[in-house]
Amino acid sequence: MLLVGWGRWLAAGSSSSSTRRLRAYWLGRFLAHLDGQVMGVWDVTAQDVAEWLSTIAAIETKRSARAAVSGFYAWAGAGDVAPEGTAVARRNPTLGLPALRAPRAVARPVPDPIISRSLDDADARTRIIVMLMALAGLRRGEVSRLRVVDVERDGHGDATLHVAGKGGRTRRVPIGDDLAATLLRHAGAAEFVVSSLWGGPLQPHTVGKIASSALPTGWSGHKLRHRFATRAYAAERDLLAVAELLGHSRAETTRGYVALPAEAVTTAAAAARRLAA
Repeated sequence: MLLVGWGRWLAAGSSSSSTRRLRAYWLGRFLAHLDGQVMGVWDVTAQDVAEWLSTIAAIETKRSARAAVSGFYAWAGAGDVAPEGTAVARRNPTLGLPALRAPRAVARPVPDPIISRSLDDADARTRIIVMLMALAGLRRGEVSRLRVVDVERDGHGDATLHVAGKGGRTRRVPIGDDLAATLLRHAGAAEFVVSSLWGGPLQPHTVGKIASSALPTGWSGHKLRHRFATRAYAAERDLLAVAELLGHSRAETTRGYVALPAEAVTTAAAAARRLAA
């Protein structure tokens, strides 16, 4: 019943369905790992959580798994949820864990020649997916949810995408008339810009697989967003504007998507070498 209650609590907030599924998945993995090792969820210690997390290599994956367990215990330990008088139920075992310090992310944008060759060799649906990620900076989940009615014009008459992003946040991404016409022409009478064979939306993981399969080995669909961020930043050197376009709540996150133009570093170093008169 606790797991059901936790799921309903998440659904009552602003968590997206994909976030709820991910949290439930990781909590399920954690509980399966503990099966037979502890008496119950209230007997879990920080060491139990640490031993499980140590089996997960990737830092971002580890962060996601830890957030799910921490969120569950933060909710379950609340006064109106925990069994009355059960002190251990009010203790979140993740609070004693060491901080996760990820190495600084390094952007790796897909080079334009590779994207051009991928578009030349791809079918129509794959082309649209690659274009939405590389030219509009959409995440795979945002591509899967994009509807024809989301291709709009702003108050100035410019073509934009109304994008439903993470955490229920929405944003507008200018795309230009040519890309807008291409999207609408591809969608035709369908509801979604990119549809499954049955006319419904694709699953986000399917969108990611299609994008990555169009690229050479070593490149992923996510690196198409790095390309968008890098090119957008090079235009005005405005990290906050790029964060807005990508749907990031923090510019610090955006920094990991941007590969600094070589001339920017060269120009900065040259300016530092000059002495004022």
